[in-house]
Amino acid sequence: MNMNPTEYGFAESFDGIILNVQKHPSGTRLITVFTLQAGRVRVFASGGGRKRKNGNPFFQFARIAFEARRKDNTYTMGEYECRNAKALMNLDWNTYAYTQILAEIVTSLFPEGERDEEVYQLLKAYAETIDYKDVRTATIIAGWQLIASAGFFPDIDRLFVYRKGRLANGLRRFFLSDKKEDGLLPERLSPSLLNQWKSVCTYTWRDEPLRLTAGALQYLEEFLYSYTVQCSERELKSLSALTFS
Repeated sequence: MNMNPTEYGFAESFDGIILNVQKHPSGTRLITVFTLQAGRVRVFASGGGRKRKNGNPFFQFARIAFEARRKDNTYTMGEYECRNAKALMNLDWNTYAYTQILAEIVTSLFPEGERDEEVYQLLKAYAETIDYKDVRTATIIAGWQLIASAGFFPDIDRLFVYRKGRLANGLRRFFLSDKKEDGLLPERLSPSLLNQWKSVCTYTWRDEPLRLTAGALQYLEEFLYSYTVQCSERELKSLSALTFS
């Protein structure tokens, strides 16, 4: 890591993917970034921060290289270069909703300050993929791979899945368990669904096709949100951007 001295100490160099941008009336932004060097960090960016060549406004899932100095648990950004995904510069509601959901899955499963190159590379691949592939499918794939990276992935071949009402946005809520629950009837999971579920988790983000049926996508989406809530013990607020009946 390159380090340059400043009057406050040393400026560290980071490469990351932007997860969230909060704007303040003063013009300062609080940016949550998943970095290669330090995992998830929070960075204050003032309106006066210097852009490098190709420096652009901050968008969610943009790739960003920046220098920052640390104070307590936050950083203050200096010079930066930001490369935005085309899909997020020409944003539609569907893309907005699904990228919000994936960002919240990351913050639900991974604590601040824990370096994880696998997660960084996954988010980088996701940010590149949504420029030319369906954002819903990409989010479902990335979500399950994040669960695996966090160490929560269930044993699909020995899994019991139970209905537990509905999520706040109308999607079915499920409970995933490695044992049979007394008095509850588990869902019937077809071999086709199980095979597609496994293929999602081993997908490499290259250009090879991934064939998922509409029915499997629906189940995997609902399982993903339900299981993320189950593992993190916190509701996904971003689901409110998607409304289902």
